[in-house]
Amino acid sequence: MPDPLTAARLKAATLLTEAARSLGSSAVCPVRSVRFRPDGKGGELAAPFPMTAHLDAGALAQAVSADAFFERAEARWSRLSLRRKAWIAAALLTAAVAILTGALFGMFALRGSSILFRDDDFAQHYPFLIAIGRWWRAFFADPLHAPLFDFSLGFGEDFIGGLNYYGLGDPLTVLAALFAPERTYVCYRLLAALRIELAGLAFLAFCREHRVRWRGALPGAAAYAFTVYMVAWCALKHPMFANPCIHLPLMLLGAERRLKGQSPAALIFAAAWSALCGFYFLYMNSLMLLLYALARHFALNGRDAL
Repeated sequence: MPDPLTAARLKAATLLTEAARSLGSSAVCPVRSVRFRPDGKGGELAAPFPMTAHLDAGALAQAVSADAFFERAEARWSRLSLRRKAWIAAALLTAAVAILTGALFGMFALRGSSILFRDDDFAQHYPFLIAIGRWWRAFFADPLHAPLFDFSLGFGEDFIGGLNYYGLGDPLTVLAALFAPERTYVCYRLLAALRIELAGLAFLAFCREHRVRWRGALPGAAAYAFTVYMVAWCALKHPMFANPCIHLPLMLLGAERRLKGQSPAALIFAAAWSALCGFYFLYMNSLMLLLYALARHFALNGRDAL
């Protein structure tokens, strides 16, 4: 059932369409003082208002047809199960990420230029991703004899502690084990696209936790995933800097559920994932989590918050 305002608009459109058709498809129809109840039951409002319009019947018919199309689409969407809606939303977001990253990286391929910049990505993040892939291959080959200390790191450094900042603990970097050192640049950009995708999905889940409708949550997730920071900074230069954009919505989602008396599993999972990826962004996300939790605590409990 449509809400009262939608029912009122539909009835108004029906009255205007009938008036326009009575004068022909190209006529200009003056309509005055159309009065109806917003609940669609007929009669007049307690304080009736006039609606004056000069409408072209052809344009009006097109507008009504478009409205009917969206009404049918919304009706079909409402009949889908929640799981199917989630899969469709994820597929649409994945397609958008694939198109954007394909166009972005394709420009470099057409110009015959490298996708690595002479910056921290070339001097630090890319070589360390090669080292992380090598370490994971050694670990999978013989977990008990994987290297734990490396003299090539400065004057010698603990491998796990030294490379944690560069993503050794990030579960996503395990993919580097599948790529030979000379092909790691493919993994480097694949991780960039994957992190953009996960950031959008995390924000989509956070919106749905707040009961945001799909038609608002999906564009919001796309806007969140395709910010200038995510595209120009993370996708092109430092993919690991997209990690906090994945973890923060999940941490806020977990806090929201815990504040409502639900399981803390989502919060524990998100905080643990962020911790595995390094302390650098963990403390930043923790500060934002604290502010969010305080604000939501007072919003949910009102005068009883203290």
